[in-house]
Order: sequence, then structure tokens, then C-alpha cells
Amino acid sequence: MLEMRNDITADSDAADRFFDLLLRYFELLAHNPSVGRSRHGLRAGYQSFSVGQYMILYRVTDASVEIMHVLHSRRDLGSILK
Repeated sequence: MLEMRNDITADSDAADRFFDLLLRYFELLAHNPSVGRSRHGLRAGYQSFSVGQYMILYRVTDASVEIMHVLHSRRDLGSILK
């Protein structure tokens, strides 16, 4: 995550705000994992939740929500997740 934060922009304040926003959405998903969209076509058990131009891909286990990827929505998800 820290690498992604540094790569987002040269504007460290904007990167910090985005990183904080992601953390808030991670917390939301931890408490409400069903708010996302099923993405079983990408990979079994995956769900997604959009945050601006980014997509959080996660899966729900018996004990937690596991954040698997945070990717820009323009990326070719099929080739990334093969």
C-alpha cells in the first residue's frame, strides 16, 4: 500500500488524502462486506467496491475481509488476475 501511495502522485497531500480515504473504505467493508459487487467471474469468492477511479477487490472469509488488490479501473483485470 505504501508503494501505491507514493506512486499515485507527486503531491504528497493528495496521496495522503487518498490513502486515508482507502483506509475508511477498508473499515466500511470490514463492517459491511456485502456492500460490494460479486466478481466471481474474475476469481472465485472475489467482490469489488469502487472508490473513484479505483477498485478494491476483496474476499470475505469466516473471520475477516481480506483486501486482495486496489487497482485503477482502467486496468485489464482479467490479465492481472490470471
